[in-house]
Amino acid sequence: MQITFLGTSSGAPSRTRNVSSIALHFAQQSRLWLFDCGEATQQQLLHTSLRLSQLEHIFLTHLHGDHLFGLPGLLASRSLQIDQATPVTLYGPHGLADFIRSALTASQTWLSYPLHIETVEPEVVYTDATVQVVAAPLHHGITTFGYSV
Repeated sequence: MQITFLGTSSGAPSRTRNVSSIALHFAQQSRLWLFDCGEATQQQLLHTSLRLSQLEHIFLTHLHGDHLFGLPGLLASRSLQIDQATPVTLYGPHGLADFIRSALTASQTWLSYPLHIETVEPEVVYTDATVQVVAAPLHHGITTFGYSV
């Protein structure tokens, strides 16, 4: 398991730090997960060996822009990749589905792969044979979750 910090800035990017996004790469399984997807996350990915084609899950902590404004563009860019029919699942607070639906509809963006959106509650939000993800509430002024892998 490899962790790549794609952005660690708060609120707005700086010259040396992008806004929030962390990649979790399961190299031996060719699986990629993101935790938050701030603006320019896909640009930050271009500076790594990580590939959008390996993206399976995106976990959003909360719906402030510095944590999710990169999401519509990243999802659209993934659609431009040839033979990309593997699904992506988004996990996040109530309102995430409305945000994604509005952004994709307004921009007339069509995704070439299935997109699933799960509304998170404080509990186990994902599990498979090797890993489990648990969401726990955090205090931040709006509904916010921390994730434990």
